[in-house]
Amino acid sequence: MYKLIVICPERIAKGFTLTGIEVLVSDAGSRTQELLTRLMTQREMGVVLLPQEHLADFDPRMLKKLDALQLPLVVPIPMGSEATLSPEEYVKQTVRRALGYEIKI
Repeated sequence: MYKLIVICPERIAKGFTLTGIEVLVSDAGSRTQELLTRLMTQREMGVVLLPQEHLADFDPRMLKKLDALQLPLVVPIPMGSEATLSPEEYVKQTVRRALGYEIKI
C-alpha cells in the first residue's frame, strides 16, 4: 500500500499530524527539495504534498524530473500566509503539470 506524506512548515505541521498523516518539517525550499529527493527513492511513496511556495527555490532539473515522475505523485499546495497564485492560475498550473497541456481559464 502506498503512503501519503506531507512536507510543510513547522507552523502548520501540527494540523497535518492531528489527521494521522506522516509529516516532515521544512521551512525552506532547498530543504524541501532535499527531503523530496530522498522520498523519491522509496518505493512505498504514493503521494507527497508540499508547499507550492517552495517550488520557486527548486533546481530547474528537479522541476523537470517532477513533471516526468509517475510515483510518487507530487502535489504542490498553497501553504503560505497569502496565496501566491490566484485560484485560476493554481488550477492552470496543476492541469499543466498533470496533463502536460496548458488550459485557458
